[in-house]
Amino acid sequence: MRDFVYEYNRKHEATILLTSHNMDDLIDLARRVIVIDEGQILFDGALEEIVSRFAKEKIIKVSLSREDDVKKIETIGKVKKISFPEVVLSVPREAVAVAAAELLQNFPVSDLTIEEIPIEDVIRKVFRRGMRRSLQK
Repeated sequence: MRDFVYEYNRKHEATILLTSHNMDDLIDLARRVIVIDEGQILFDGALEEIVSRFAKEKIIKVSLSREDDVKKIETIGKVKKISFPEVVLSVPREAVAVAAAELLQNFPVSDLTIEEIPIEDVIRKVFRRGMRRSLQK
């Protein structure tokens, strides 16, 4: 179904309204996102905008070629997971390039990837912000 919607939109440049709880649909098909909770619009805008507004950090996944002092890694970002050889860090979006460079210069890195936080986490943040607003009323 997802392939059909994608191809139809691409071929006919049609506007398609898709409601889904499947975040893969969001990533694969949507350019514009509207988040609604109990009839209230919490967000209406581009997928990139929702990510930049609500995802204040990025994830750095590092594979180490040998074990190293984890305490030093904790100075670079918030350690989310350590399971040798993999270390997963959360780093402020604006500091991700510096953090990656620090890891590459100071640790035995065999592989490094930088990722956005999962879209599910971004949507949760939108809902939490909407909940705070409704509590303030």
